[in-house]
Amino acid sequence: MIVIPWLSLNIISMALNGPCYFYNYCLFRMLESKMINVYYDDRCPLCSREIEYYKKISPPAVINWCAISKHISLLEKNGISYNESLKILHAAKTDGKIYRGVDAFILIWQQLSGWKWLARVVTLPVIYHFCTALYSIVAHWRFNSLEHCVLEQK
Repeated sequence: MIVIPWLSLNIISMALNGPCYFYNYCLFRMLESKMINVYYDDRCPLCSREIEYYKKISPPAVINWCAISKHISLLEKNGISYNESLKILHAAKTDGKIYRGVDAFILIWQQLSGWKWLARVVTLPVIYHFCTALYSIVAHWRFNSLEHCVLEQK
């Protein structure tokens, strides 16, 4: 006797119902497994402007843009403090891996056509270390200069 799990029976029944339904199901599962949550400071004018641009050019159903002021519970679920999310950009893949700072930008750029080349360039060792240091300086300056960040720090 062969036991087939319910999921396998579900996929078989979808295949029998038609190729379009089966294709859409497979596409949905593939996109779901590649979904990225990006946590950005929506109260920062610089951050918001950049993220709005990325939203316009990003492919649908790949990146979930999460404004940190509205998604505090998601941050906590991923082990990211609200204060830390104000300091640097965070991104999380569905497998639970968290990307911070420059690594989060690289992950975003890898999804955007016209920006993939930048992701490849920034991952080169010397350039990566330079960009990481530069990002740390800019992020620290930004955090200390925005009123809502300074209030959260106290």
